[in-house]
Amino acid sequence: MSASHPLRTVSFRPIADIRHVCDLQRMNSFKIAALLMLVSGCSSPQERKREALMNKIEKQVQLPKGARPLSEYARYYADKGDGVVAAVFLIPLSDEMRPGEGCEELLENFASREVPCEPMQFEWAMPAGERRWFKDQRDLPWINDGGCAQVDVEFNIAKSTVKYVECNGEA
Repeated sequence: MSASHPLRTVSFRPIADIRHVCDLQRMNSFKIAALLMLVSGCSSPQERKREALMNKIEKQVQLPKGARPLSEYARYYADKGDGVVAAVFLIPLSDEMRPGEGCEELLENFASREVPCEPMQFEWAMPAGERRWFKDQRDLPWINDGGCAQVDVEFNIAKSTVKYVECNGEA
């Protein structure tokens, strides 16, 4: 540009005014984000109360000698009635066989033979670290024997104390 021409600004009319489209997109994004926050944060007062109760129990419980750390257990809870919560902490069952373990089939002559083990699937099974509340204590999972693979707990709600904690026992 030479010194003889003053600096000029030129403006053109926009081909299309898209400001309102951008504003709508921002508004819709905001509405969706707000809705997601509301939905993800939704839990009933009963669910929040149960969550707080499980937290309190897990903070207070001292696992018996021979038990693994709490984080290695799947934890199941139910209201036992009379102000008591029953809990069962289970080491998740594994499909891996340890030395000396296996499956056998009983034959007609009462002898047995080794057979491949079928995977054990239980509708209540959960990975370690997860927890679940059952409506009825009779639905709590349990295993026979197992020692500290199952830890049974009772918690007195009114006194806010662990009433009972013990490994399952062995045959």
